[in-house]
Amino acid sequence: MKGALLIGARYKAALDEALKMHGFSPFYLPENPFLDARLSHHADLSVVKLGKGTIVAAQHLCDMPGFCDLVLGSGYELVFAENRQGATYPEDTGLCACVSGDIIFCRKKSTDPAVLNHHKGNVVNVQQGYAKCSCCALPGGAIITSDSGIFSAAELAGVCSLKILPGGIELSGFDAGFIGGASFCSEGVLYLTGSLDAHPSKLELCGFLKEQGVALCALTAEPIFDIGSAIVL
Repeated sequence: MKGALLIGARYKAALDEALKMHGFSPFYLPENPFLDARLSHHADLSVVKLGKGTIVAAQHLCDMPGFCDLVLGSGYELVFAENRQGATYPEDTGLCACVSGDIIFCRKKSTDPAVLNHHKGNVVNVQQGYAKCSCCALPGGAIITSDSGIFSAAELAGVCSLKILPGGIELSGFDAGFIGGASFCSEGVLYLTGSLDAHPSKLELCGFLKEQGVALCALTAEPIFDIGSAIVL
């Protein structure tokens, strides 16, 4: 087994069988009551895994049965967010930071102090509050994003990056989702919620993954859809 995976409970029906088939033990996070209902099961708005073995979690998870035991039992330090989130942007983005190696991409002024205080590497400030949603961090430190600001910041920071076209990712209640929210990485594999066939940057994505030595796995045959990513413990 690859280990535990934190993912929103809304996506159990769509992904549970596939996740277990690929060796994951999914732990389904409840709705975050402080967020917009359309995003309330997005794991990347409620939990962030920092690069030095620390998990920062939203306050509502403090009392969730099994959550603390799972995180601590997986060898992580567990810290809870200092600020309560809000239902509108950017008050919902306090934990939506993208960690790539020793670098964290985030909108500093809306990032929870617990994240900034416990991250031990460089902090790259970007305008996009949904940094984790917008950015797929690959093993080895490269990133994929459709966000021009994150792409430019990554290039300036010396991070190998691919800029893809927006669209081609479904997110219920919105015009489109993001590549970071539709994927997660584990053991050299990029897992996508569905097929890349309908994505406008399919060829560029596949070529970049090959260059980075990262394998690709589609969990379903559906077009890729944004679930707010998943956090591999």
